[in-house]
Amino acid sequence: MLPDLNAIAIYYGQLILAGEALDGLDMPIIGFFGEDDSSIAVEDVNNFKLILTNLGKTADINLYPGVGHAFANPSGQNYTAAAAEDAWARTIAFFARYLQNT
Repeated sequence: MLPDLNAIAIYYGQLILAGEALDGLDMPIIGFFGEDDSSIAVEDVNNFKLILTNLGKTADINLYPGVGHAFANPSGQNYTAAAAEDAWARTIAFFARYLQNT
């Protein structure tokens, strides 16, 4: 069970694909995933996005082509500056939008 959160950002984390588990999420969600991530299938990312959409959740799920797992970690082997910078800018804008009055 999650604590009372006002917004969530997911960076290439393992996904829950059970609608009944996701239905209780009442906060906006933004997520970032790499198309070449060997630990998180593109199909799972697409299903996650579809489930959230079908549940009427506020969600912005981003899939970056040509990048792998941990693409935003500058000390890792998969660091991809363009994707990392875009994801960070989107994260900051997302939090500014949804956390400004909290």
